[in-house]
Amino acid sequence: KAYCLVDTAGIRKFSGTRDSREKAGIIRAQRNIDEADVICLVLDVQEFPTRQDAHIASLAHKSGKPLIIALNKWDLVDKARANPVEVKNHVFHRLNFVEYAPLIFVSAKTGQRVVKILDLADEVYQSASRKIETSLLNRFWEKFSREYPPKARNGSVLKIKYLVQRSVRPPTFVLFGHERAQLLPAYEKFLASVFREQFGFFGTPLRFNIRKS
Repeated sequence: KAYCLVDTAGIRKFSGTRDSREKAGIIRAQRNIDEADVICLVLDVQEFPTRQDAHIASLAHKSGKPLIIALNKWDLVDKARANPVEVKNHVFHRLNFVEYAPLIFVSAKTGQRVVKILDLADEVYQSASRKIETSLLNRFWEKFSREYPPKARNGSVLKIKYLVQRSVRPPTFVLFGHERAQLLPAYEKFLASVFREQFGFFGTPLRFNIRKS
């Protein structure tokens, strides 16, 4: 199976760059993100996650592409003192908006688990390509919405008649109701986590849009 791997330059905000060549590198890296099927965000385990890491993670999330996070230089870590669970929690405390991404500990120097990145890339791509039948979605929604009524940004309860999956990569769902509105961010985040657990979405952002029916 053939894979095309593109190694991007580090990305910083335009306000933090003065050299025109560096700005060109940012534009090129952003274009690479747009053209990618899967994004792997590589962090240095000795200094993660930096502001630049958070900026790149934000670009990856906004792109809607499947995402993997690789913590590099794991071979340099004192395993007697570093707890992988605590390290993972630290990463997602800073990067909580991409906590759906699988995290893998790797070493570019020794090759430890590096090839596993390709296996994960296949998994998250297939997950992002999953399409859920409308009937299944609405059977789930009927029960779920009774227990957890959807809320708009202004705090009001929304009346949603039915929903459909409009597209994949990223999985995008349209909720049809009595009015156009935006979901309360906390509710949207909760809904995404429930959808991941219920329908097996792994390593991919989810999108929810409300339309007036």
